[in-house]
Amino acid sequence: MGLRDTLYFWSLTLLTLPGVLGANWGVWYPDKPVCAVRGSTVIIPCSYSYPQSDQHGNVTVKRVMWCHNNRNCIESEYVCHSNNTNINPEFKSRAEYLGNTPNCTLKIKNIMSQDSGTYRFRFEAEKEEHKWTGQEGVKLKVTELTVTVTSSRGNETVREGDSVTLTCIAKNCSLGQSELTWLKDKQHLPGTNATLEFSPFYSRHSGIYACAVKDNLKFTSPEIQLGNNHGAAFIVAGVLLPVVAGALVIIVCVRRRRTKSNKDSDRTGNTQRVQAVQDDGGSLNAELKTLPPAERQSQEEEVSYSTLHFHTTASTHNPAVQENQDNAVIYSSVSRGE
Repeated sequence: MGLRDTLYFWSLTLLTLPGVLGANWGVWYPDKPVCAVRGSTVIIPCSYSYPQSDQHGNVTVKRVMWCHNNRNCIESEYVCHSNNTNINPEFKSRAEYLGNTPNCTLKIKNIMSQDSGTYRFRFEAEKEEHKWTGQEGVKLKVTELTVTVTSSRGNETVREGDSVTLTCIAKNCSLGQSELTWLKDKQHLPGTNATLEFSPFYSRHSGIYACAVKDNLKFTSPEIQLGNNHGAAFIVAGVLLPVVAGALVIIVCVRRRRTKSNKDSDRTGNTQRVQAVQDDGGSLNAELKTLPPAERQSQEEEVSYSTLHFHTTASTHNPAVQENQDNAVIYSSVSRGE
């Protein structure tokens, strides 16, 4: 309920309450305690009446005031005073008197925990007999905001696809006078509703949520985590599993290629070694051809001897037969040299 609606409501109430506009002295407060959320602005409705005259003469109100936790509202620090007299520093910049006979409504902004207590209204005329304090007073209760979670899954952990509703509440307190707002990960969200709905809930909705009074984000409800504990699980599973599987496939392929490459390298190396031996032989013959006849004969004999020695070591045949074979080899080598 806004300020204008509240004042209008109490204006109508004043017209219907018996004795308010009559000759009786009195102050009228709400029947029930007024509740306010810490950090919000509260309006305490009030009305008063007095006779225009009595046996002491005419009554003309000169001063009005509100006090906090003071029974007679006399010689105390005031919440507000029409003469700005002896104002309590804690209320000096926060309390405002909105009344005008017969309205004595009080407005307090940026409510703090220590504002809880009983508030009383007093009005005074010039004569001592024409002063009155509403002894009953009105109680102000200051409470905190909290967030409740309702899920289509019941009390189980919220999961992606569920319908989820966050509700900002104040225990035993109506939030009719307050406009609320929501915060996600410390960031302000649009809207002023007391509820925040996700239908369905997605992983992108995961985060830390809190609610607060719109005009004062300094005081928020306790934060709650929504979705992070389980949302991360299916996010990680959905993202990492394909990555891990792909990495394993790549590793297997790389290992197979390396194995195949090593085998090919071994084969190539053997071929190159054989070719190198053949090339060495060819090079040797070429070198022999360039030598003078005497040196060439000497080198060829050394080559023949080396060849003979190699075959003698490796052979297991009869020595006589081997000698004939060796002579043939020597002859063949000498013939190629020429």
